[in-house]
Amino acid sequence: MSDKTNEQQKKLANKWGRPTKVPGVDARRLAVSYIRGVLADGRFLDDLVARAMADDDIAQMEHRDRALARLISATLLRHRGEIDDLLERFMQKPLNKTRGNIWPILQAAAVQLLYLDTPPHAAINIAVEQCRTDRAAHRFDKLANAVLRKVSTDGRAILATQDSAKLNTPRWMWDRWVSAYGEDIARKIVSANAREAALELTIADPEQINHWAAQL
Repeated sequence: MSDKTNEQQKKLANKWGRPTKVPGVDARRLAVSYIRGVLADGRFLDDLVARAMADDDIAQMEHRDRALARLISATLLRHRGEIDDLLERFMQKPLNKTRGNIWPILQAAAVQLLYLDTPPHAAINIAVEQCRTDRAAHRFDKLANAVLRKVSTDGRAILATQDSAKLNTPRWMWDRWVSAYGEDIARKIVSANAREAALELTIADPEQINHWAAQL
């Protein structure tokens, strides 16, 4: 590991917890910060990504690490209902309030195991390391290991039995869509929302909007 990489890890450790030499941890830590920012602080993911790029230390991370952090976060937000339902099945009791980042760590790792085809040993080991270096979540390292091993072995079978459309959609929104369009169309809307758009175009000049709408 180069001196430059070591220095970068020390800087990032000051943001997220104690330093670590485990490869891949920084990308997952960034993903956890995104997830927490959206779910706990009510921020938009794209705003968090843009703000992170304004941070010199994060901007100097490998592009693939930053891209992975965003992919993990975006995938979790699309499948949060399924992931939370799955994780709760493997918890013997609710976590207490002083739990640090244990829940977003579990969410991020579950996404990697179930949707991103990350090798189980990598996803689990990195999540456990994240817990150990998190000042408030370090005591949950054994819990994370046990829960995520169950996710890796039993998770896909459970996903197949879930009603993903209802789990991933707020109840009020689901009821409105079903009332307005019928359940079949509502399920198609949810399915479409679960896929990231391949291309997004924004027209900067308002006078050109109608022109390009007709062209496209």
